[in-house]
Amino acid sequence: MDPDSCAAVLLAAGPGTRFEGPTPKLRAEIGGIAVLRLSIDAALKSNIGRVYVVTGAAALGDLIPVGVTEIPADRWQDGQAASLQAALSEISSTVVSSIVVGLGDMPRVSAEAWQAVRRTEGDLVVSTYHGLRRPPVKISRSLWTELPQVGDAVGRSLFGTHAASLVEVPVSGDDGDVDVVGDLHR
Repeated sequence: MDPDSCAAVLLAAGPGTRFEGPTPKLRAEIGGIAVLRLSIDAALKSNIGRVYVVTGAAALGDLIPVGVTEIPADRWQDGQAASLQAALSEISSTVVSSIVVGLGDMPRVSAEAWQAVRRTEGDLVVSTYHGLRRPPVKISRSLWTELPQVGDAVGRSLFGTHAASLVEVPVSGDDGDVDVVGDLHR
């Protein structure tokens, strides 16, 4: 297994029930581009490696460009952890030694933030914005079996048990996510 092999995983399976817009939130547009597509584009521009998008509640395949792998999460109702498990099922048979996980509803996270997390050595690496831990998060293959099966904690579930080896990477940019329609205009 190549120790430098990495993949980007975008979680985009949730229903976005708080959004209350005319379209699903990941289809809502900022500057004429869908929220999910902005997130995918940043992951692609980072050149981390192969990009995977986990989908579930809404049909989003038409927003996913050629070369990006869509992974349907059958258990998306069980939270981000279940969606990440769907990705790990797909990726576990590859030579990928770590994944960098981001969220499809965080369209302003820059390619530079993805790269900074990817380049930083460590089994568990999290970006920080003004001292707050936020996605993207790098998780080494050696930790995949410790990730939860349900819930929304995902990487945070490892922060306590691996506090001594957790590496924080300060990044610049905007870590805002899209939860309600007003977030589109921030």
